[in-house]
Amino acid sequence: MHVSTSVATASLLGVGLVLICSTVDIMRVRSRGNSLLAWLHSSLCCRFVRDAFKSSTASDWAFLAEGALNLTCTYVGTDPLLKGRVLRLRKHNPDASMGANRSEPYTESIKFEERVILPLLGRRYVQPSIEVPVTTTFLDGVGANISSDRSARRRVHTIDPLLQTALIMNDNTRLPLKDGAGCICIELKVKCGTLSTRPWVSHQVKRRVSKFAMHQQLKCEEGKLGRPSLYSPLDLFSGDAARIRAALDALVATPQNNLQLFASNALLFPSAHGLVGGMQAFDAALSSVNGFSGNASRLLAVLTSILEIEPILPRLLAAQQLDDCDIEGAAHMYEEIVARGEAIAPLADGPALQTHTPPPRELPTSASEQHLLVRRFLVSKTAKDCSVMITLQPDDSADQAMPPRLPDLPVELTGERTIVRGFMGYAYSIAVVDLDPKPQAKMRHYLALDDTMARVYADLEQKKALRNEVGSDKCAQHACCRKRAHWEGMKRKSRIQAFWPPALGIASVDPSCTALERWSEYIRWGLNRASKATAPPPHTRAARTPG
Repeated sequence: MHVSTSVATASLLGVGLVLICSTVDIMRVRSRGNSLLAWLHSSLCCRFVRDAFKSSTASDWAFLAEGALNLTCTYVGTDPLLKGRVLRLRKHNPDASMGANRSEPYTESIKFEERVILPLLGRRYVQPSIEVPVTTTFLDGVGANISSDRSARRRVHTIDPLLQTALIMNDNTRLPLKDGAGCICIELKVKCGTLSTRPWVSHQVKRRVSKFAMHQQLKCEEGKLGRPSLYSPLDLFSGDAARIRAALDALVATPQNNLQLFASNALLFPSAHGLVGGMQAFDAALSSVNGFSGNASRLLAVLTSILEIEPILPRLLAAQQLDDCDIEGAAHMYEEIVARGEAIAPLADGPALQTHTPPPRELPTSASEQHLLVRRFLVSKTAKDCSVMITLQPDDSADQAMPPRLPDLPVELTGERTIVRGFMGYAYSIAVVDLDPKPQAKMRHYLALDDTMARVYADLEQKKALRNEVGSDKCAQHACCRKRAHWEGMKRKSRIQAFWPPALGIASVDPSCTALERWSEYIRWGLNRASKATAPPPHTRAARTPG
């Protein structure tokens, strides 16, 4: 009796410590050099979440979303330790898994996220996951409960019956603020924002057309799509507000699965209201969310501002640029490694990867450099296929004006999740998900697909048979987006040029610079001028370097 009472008391104390630690500003603790509390929070949280999961049943989990290889369920039970959590389960899809571990597929994923992806993107965007054991009975129950909520084409692949572990993660479709009223989540599958420039690239079309655009044309040829997307990843990753807005407008017009709107554990757009996409359907979906303020145009303006000032897109682009040899070079190195009978180490092993390094002028011949090149390419594939989830909720205490710099915003941490308050009338949080390592066995598949996409696109282009060319003025609908982007850019540039009097001798100004940055450079330029320096401020550069 005494032992039982002690165990119960210890459990209650543990739960209390978890709840207390959850309210602590972890970043502030770390900045003081005391990481003990942060470690204690993480360890206790994992332990008690695992214990809570053991007590949950299949009926406590409802379908939320799914991709080719994984599906996600949200917790609808009553345990406070699982509130705001989702469960990620692996499906049996051999074409997507390519021989990956079926019983414990997430063990390597957690190591990969923490050791490789986290140093590239930062804890601000990469949230920790908790691996939990699952039973066959539990998986069968979940599969039966969610079957009717899944699309017919997705039901072909069931939850893997050999699965022994699953992942508990934060529910990024919600914010843990107030009662959660008016909370929405936008999921963006950003795709690849770079072009192939290496000298050994065999298809010249790859130097000027994005992989996404080529793949869209191929899918249309194969009958998988009725029309291509208007979205251009090159616009989204451009760092220019007008082009980012054009990319978001294009995603709303033709969302496919690259833009999705969630609220109250349900997908509202693009499948809601009987329409595939478009601003009208997007507006209707937003108006159906109880407590959300703002229409589609307002929301897209807020999203544009968030993506412009947050460092998430530059960090993702740098991670994508780890592919500094293109698939043609990486596949060639992979074949040489295989021919020598050498095993390629798991992606989670090895040192941290360096970004912003000059690409090689020729393919390496040493074994160590070849292994590094293949590793960098596979890591870049994860950055190209991940999703960015932006969760927003109206914030009554927020300033409606856009702050000039992100560091000036109040930032609060709930557990390990960063929530920005006071931004244009909203609180928001950003998370990057779908960060699983790519299997080595897909290298030949990647090369074959790349070759097919380039050949089909070049052939259609030569025959003038491209279907509403993606990201091009040849598409009438997308031309509207680009025309608006052009005029918005011109208006913004004229306002900035008015800020810099012509007498200062400044010919052009980078329109992406903030007012504070312009004032700082103006002061430096004035001081240099007083010292008889003649160099104009760096705003005369042609483009702003992402960072």
